Amino acid sequence: MSLNILTCNEDNVTEVMYSAFEPIGRVLEIDRISILSIQEQMATFSYSWRADGSKNPLGEGFNIEAMTLLQRRLQSLDPIIIDDIESIKDSAQTEYTLLKSQNIASIALFPLIDGQSVFGILSASNLYHPQQWTETQKTILSRLSTTVSELHIRLKNHNEMTALQDELIETNRRLHIAAETDELTGLPNRRPFMTELAHNTESLFVSTITTMMIDVDHFKQYNDTYGHVQGDFALRYVAQALKQVLSPCGHMVARIGGEEFCALLINTSQEESVVLAQQMRQEVEKLNITHSGNDPYDIVTISIGVAFQHLGNHPITPQNMLENADEALYAAKKRGRNHVEIATGTKW
Repeated sequence: MSLNILTCNEDNVTEVMYSAFEPIGRVLEIDRISILSIQEQMATFSYSWRADGSKNPLGEGFNIEAMTLLQRRLQSLDPIIIDDIESIKDSAQTEYTLLKSQNIASIALFPLIDGQSVFGILSASNLYHPQQWTETQKTILSRLSTTVSELHIRLKNHNEMTALQDELIETNRRLHIAAETDELTGLPNRRPFMTELAHNTESLFVSTITTMMIDVDHFKQYNDTYGHVQGDFALRYVAQALKQVLSPCGHMVARIGGEEFCALLINTSQEESVVLAQQMRQEVEKLNITHSGNDPYDIVTISIGVAFQHLGNHPITPQNMLENADEALYAAKKRGRNHVEIATGTKW
């Protein structure tokens, strides 16, 4: 029986407790066996078995702050054995009144101990008629209290270990996200972008891939003129503008370094890709961030190179896609910046 209690888990602990308490109560001729948890001077029924099948008081509790007899014995970690509650009528009036209200005539209380602290009480009681607790009863109930204490410790350790594992998993998740997130803009960085690009070039469910290389025009001059703090602000605004266009469509945009961004569009036509590129360019223009070194526009602008590829035509590597987009970006800058150019040579 002790083994059954010790090997139970949180899902079936109530069932196991009841199945253990009932035969013990029947054999020892006890009317009630209960476990009360103690927290902040409140004792609350956690598990209870009653021979007469009366209503279980689970969740009910009472304040033990004024119970001097109980407090004293709990502090010394000693059991309380009362053959007849009338014997404590004068010396422990608070305890007597509570027991009398429950029709308890005799009671045995055993502290449940976690190390050197009491976390609860094992209570065994008889109703209406006093009885002398035998050595057999006290020994079995004492062993039962030890078993319950060991179960509590095991479950607590298990819960602490589970909580620690969950915390480690969450920490690893956050570290993983941090490792793949650009700290300045909150966009993915190069690593997840390249992983996603490589994955999609090999996927059977992807028919077309568009990659875009995006560069903030004359950004070095911007930093030289307005300072790196303002440069960081500008990059954040640009990043949000790009994300605002692509994220609702399920497309990916990443910051791969400095003032350079990359976009990845899956199963999107060439025409749709160019439309989205133009939208991004226009959204950055709408930011209207002053940039006196970006002649002739005098505001922050971006240039975009677009590389579109049907995967079924011939093998293509992620590096090829990025090189094609980079060549198109170079062409867009050569045209005077604030332009979108597609790698086929068609100008937009």
